[in-house]
Amino acid sequence: MLNIDGGTILGDITGAGTSDTVNIAPTNNANNIFSYANTLSGVGTINLAAGANLALTSTGVINNTGLLTLTPTSRISGSGSITQSGTTALQFTNNTTAGAFPTINATTINLSGKLQVVLTGAFPGSGLQDFVKVFAATGTLTNAVRAANVAVITSGATLPAGATVTAKLVQSGNSADVVVVETTPAVNNTPSANAPGGSAPAGNAPAFGGFVTPGLTANEAAVANALNAVLAADTPASQPLLAALLHLNPAQLPQVFDELSGEVHASTATAAFEDALLAQDAILDHLNQPLSTPLLGVASTMTGAYAADLPSRKGPALAPVAVRMYQPRLFDLWGQGFGDWGHVSSDGNAAALSRSTGGFVLGGDVSARGFMGGDWRFGLAGGYTNDRITVSQRLSSATFESVFGGAYAGASFGAVQLRAGALYGTNSTLTTRQVIFPGFTDSLSSSNGGYTAQAFGEAGYRVELSKLGFGGFSRASVEPFAGAAAFLIHQNGFTEGGGAAALTGFARDLNVQTTTLGVRSELAFASLPVSVTTLLGWRHAYGDVVPSVLLAFQGGAQAFSGAGVPIDRDAFVAEAGVNYALTSMLTVGLSYSGQFGQRATANAFKGRVDWSF
Repeated sequence: MLNIDGGTILGDITGAGTSDTVNIAPTNNANNIFSYANTLSGVGTINLAAGANLALTSTGVINNTGLLTLTPTSRISGSGSITQSGTTALQFTNNTTAGAFPTINATTINLSGKLQVVLTGAFPGSGLQDFVKVFAATGTLTNAVRAANVAVITSGATLPAGATVTAKLVQSGNSADVVVVETTPAVNNTPSANAPGGSAPAGNAPAFGGFVTPGLTANEAAVANALNAVLAADTPASQPLLAALLHLNPAQLPQVFDELSGEVHASTATAAFEDALLAQDAILDHLNQPLSTPLLGVASTMTGAYAADLPSRKGPALAPVAVRMYQPRLFDLWGQGFGDWGHVSSDGNAAALSRSTGGFVLGGDVSARGFMGGDWRFGLAGGYTNDRITVSQRLSSATFESVFGGAYAGASFGAVQLRAGALYGTNSTLTTRQVIFPGFTDSLSSSNGGYTAQAFGEAGYRVELSKLGFGGFSRASVEPFAGAAAFLIHQNGFTEGGGAAALTGFARDLNVQTTTLGVRSELAFASLPVSVTTLLGWRHAYGDVVPSVLLAFQGGAQAFSGAGVPIDRDAFVAEAGVNYALTSMLTVGLSYSGQFGQRATANAFKGRVDWSF
């Protein structure tokens, strides 16, 4: 055993086995500095007492093959080199109450052995203790110490019952932190009745510890739990992100977790649903238009006489003769263009979303009067939508495009009106987002495909007011109706391009069903080629109204679920439009439609053209 208590150490210190011990203590040195320009190696145990500073010169070398122990406030500094072999351990003792820990600085540091952390005192309430820059090299830091070779000794620590403690090295550039994580048993953190809807639900609450703390929203808790798994996985690619997170004030972490959550990938599904409604509404609007009045009629009667009666102009009164005449208006070509602007407020978990959509629907159909006792039309339609989505609070945006096509049909049996259709669209989504917080910046992007399938139908009962004595109109009607629709929105998996914050997303489906109750009305003026249409209704949504997506940090050991802004379960819908008949065959129209729910609002302006022939 060699005890050194001050001054300058001259000569090499070498040993022959694990029984050799060198104790360095500053008991007789006012500056607590020991200058060392030689080689210290082959010694079983090297102990640096509290306050000891072993200053290496440019030629000073510690090449330990045994146990190097450091106590709080002790340090190794200077411009020499430190090498730890694969069979040895570096052990330091902390004092969590005082927040003191040892540091090792040198020009070159090579770590390839084991790390032992001896905890003393009470662990901090955050569940995460970061010993910042325990190792710092002015030249090169090589760290080959993996999680399997890091041990925590808790015999001197005060920990909650059932808590577990782990530690590891997190490297960023030429410095490395020693991170100690305390995990407490899972607790029931059911949100109170007036808590935000996004609070982490009971049964899914992870054990508190590491990055997971009470009070996080569901998305934040999911990200924090996944980051714990990333920390445990000890992947080199994640080190810059983890190092920056560890250096933050704990109060900053929730906001950073929100940025890391990638929730825009889930919120995109809400926008996809709104876009699908635009295509559906365009077809239903068209089917609600009455069939064109025939020029000569499908079948009509006229007053006529037989040719044999004409010369004498005598005989009985002329009798009406039924004449079947040609109907030229069997076909309709129509189109609708629209612009839609919407906003969905935050639910306390996912951030608010703004969207602006442009697009069009084109269609054509054939009519069949008197077919199976009713007036029918059968048609095909297709179109395109482009939706720009912005989630400002998450520094995220997306472009969602859909190209779709399908078939529709409508039938009128007197007052009874039936309408139905089905559409299938292929989608593409381009997403960009930024993760920016002190010490870390990452720009991320992804693209993926998918599809939207929908089927819809309506049944109404049209009351012709013009037949009830309402004058001044060529056509006036009110139609109560009930409708239903089903949507399947599928999004493919994706991998973001970027740095340590990049995510991998898994394919997912969103199933939503809706029912709508409402009333339509129409007024066509006898003296003007103008008609006015209105709609008032209530739509209720079922199914996956809170979209979610399964994500994982690339190289992470655990996936997490991120939720987007919800689809309103109940929404008031309204529409008003004016149609103008330019000719007997060509009609144009303008309309406004809006929907208003608990969190979502949307305002759309539409233009349509209809050509009958």
